[in-house]
Amino acid sequence: MSDRSLLEQLYQSIGVNPHDLWGRLDVARIEIHANRVLGVHLVPGLEVEAESRAEGIAATIAVRPGTRLEHPVQVCFGMIPDNGVQQIELRIEIGADARAGVVAHCTFPNARNIRHEMNAALEIGPGAEYAYFERHVHGAEGGVLVI
Repeated sequence: MSDRSLLEQLYQSIGVNPHDLWGRLDVARIEIHANRVLGVHLVPGLEVEAESRAEGIAATIAVRPGTRLEHPVQVCFGMIPDNGVQQIELRIEIGADARAGVVAHCTFPNARNIRHEMNAALEIGPGAEYAYFERHVHGAEGGVLVI
């Protein structure tokens, strides 16, 4: 299955038309399936470093000092298969006097035996503002262990 097809399935599972989101150049996004970063779109003042690991990814999301992101960064974590492990090591750095938000969509629409782990570290600079919202969408069979 192509990367684009995987992303379309992930977004459709959360009720988002990916073509609408992909057309928004003013909205940053990071798209991850299992242990692969399939897509990244950045806006000025936002930096992302990510690397694949055996069962997940390690990523740093950094907002430069003084940057005011108009829209939340859209992060899509997910897996289409019905079983597996996804481990996320995430570091978020918000520079001094910056403002940013993140909306994380964690989706496992076919899950029967999925383990989704996230370990996150935050560094928020003086005068900075940060908001984080995370939602999970799991399949009808349940089968997701979230750690």
